[in-house]
Amino acid sequence: MARVLFASMSVATVASAVELNASLLWFLSVSGLAVVLGGTLLSCRMMSLPVTTLLLPMSARNVHSRTPLRASIVDGLRLQEAVRYLGGFLALMCGIGIFRELNDPSQIGPFMAIGLLGLLYSQIISEGLLGTRATALQARLAPAPLPQTRSRASAVPVGIGLLLVLLGVAHSASLFSALVSAPFLLYVLLLGSTLSLSRHTGGEIHAALKAAVHRDITVPAYSARHIAVLSTVRTAFALAGSSGMLIGYVSLLGDLSAPHTLAPSIGATVLAWGYGFFFSEVLCRLLVMRLAGTRDAQLPSSMAPMVVSLLFVGFTTMVLFGLFSGSVG
Repeated sequence: MARVLFASMSVATVASAVELNASLLWFLSVSGLAVVLGGTLLSCRMMSLPVTTLLLPMSARNVHSRTPLRASIVDGLRLQEAVRYLGGFLALMCGIGIFRELNDPSQIGPFMAIGLLGLLYSQIISEGLLGTRATALQARLAPAPLPQTRSRASAVPVGIGLLLVLLGVAHSASLFSALVSAPFLLYVLLLGSTLSLSRHTGGEIHAALKAAVHRDITVPAYSARHIAVLSTVRTAFALAGSSGMLIGYVSLLGDLSAPHTLAPSIGATVLAWGYGFFFSEVLCRLLVMRLAGTRDAQLPSSMAPMVVSLLFVGFTTMVLFGLFSGSVG
């Protein structure tokens, strides 16, 4: 029931984040979708992976031997990396196309759409479909955590840090208003939470967060489940932030009738990326490192898709400002 509630709230948030006058056709690029899907299938063939790698089993139950399941997880992670490179390659090619068509602005729009939506499609497959499934299965295969001995850290540094942050925000009201976008914040929170809850139960996520925050001392083999759960949450919020920025940017490009509002609108869409980065790389990654302690933890990288998305959005933004400044001049 909780998952259905979060899913419905996410849909409502997407509708509010994307303006109501935006057409759903703006988020459909036949060329980008064909390249991403075709490249994914070709990647399966070139790496000698079965197409069923895209359909990793969602549960480790009723599996008589865990060795084939572990092999399928490794195959899924390999395919995830290939799809990530595919999205980056598509963005690079679209960037080159934009450069080549600078003398004809009417041809720039299609390249921007293919690049932005191609990145969105590739991230849905690599992070949402493959990445979160792999970490969820890793958590299922890991041994159940044993009772822990807790070593609670002092709350004084945390309190001082929060107080300093609040004082800094209160000192500048303009900073607070500039860094808060309620629709995109809700979008990132609800989409990240929905995707996390679709892979793990609320109890599993709560137990992993509790173990990391309280600095539970566990046997290394038994903390692997908590690390896998937090890695799923980390990937989910990275996807939420990056997709929020891409969706907002595509809706922005759909209506450029008011160039003077371009900069504030772009800033609002990039805030979605910032929210995803905060929850993914600042909170979840630090919690995983805290839980792992001094051991060598396998931390799956979720920054590559986010960096590529931000670079492409920044590049297209410079092109747009250059075109508008040239037309005004």
